[in-house]
Amino acid sequence: MILSQGDLVELVKQGGVTREDGLDVSIDLVSIGLHLGTTFLRYKDVAGARSLPFEAPVEAVELNSNGEIDFRPGAGILATTAEVVDIPLNRMGFIQTKGTIARGFVTVHLCDGQIDPGYRGRITLELVNFSKFHYTLRPGIPIAQLFIHHLTGSLQVGYSGRYQFAEFPTSMRCKY
Repeated sequence: MILSQGDLVELVKQGGVTREDGLDVSIDLVSIGLHLGTTFLRYKDVAGARSLPFEAPVEAVELNSNGEIDFRPGAGILATTAEVVDIPLNRMGFIQTKGTIARGFVTVHLCDGQIDPGYRGRITLELVNFSKFHYTLRPGIPIAQLFIHHLTGSLQVGYSGRYQFAEFPTSMRCKY
């Protein structure tokens, strides 16, 4: 079952989603609006074939003098949400690209769109520009929607993996 506006308001009141910049959390009819954070990473070019996942080298993507980044056709970057989430043990989240952005052939996540019960931190976003257009990305723009699902029962133990408590975009981390 997907939580609707009243339940989302309660979740936010209980600290399930917060913004450290002092702005209010955006609550829609059945989702929470997510906004682009302030830090970005991209993978460095690496020659040769690799087995996935691997510890890929990354570099920071710096904002230009206008506080923006140029998001070129075919580019892929890692970013975070401005929001910090704390998913209860009886809930799970799924993110979707904001419709207007999706219609511009930009995706906010490729595969890893689930937020596990017990996860705490910023959500890492996998942005890819599939269009032929150059876009300008600015921290704070609406970028995605978080849908919260109610589980049939509460878990005893939640997520405790290597991405827990993320403050910045996190790249692939090999556990093998």
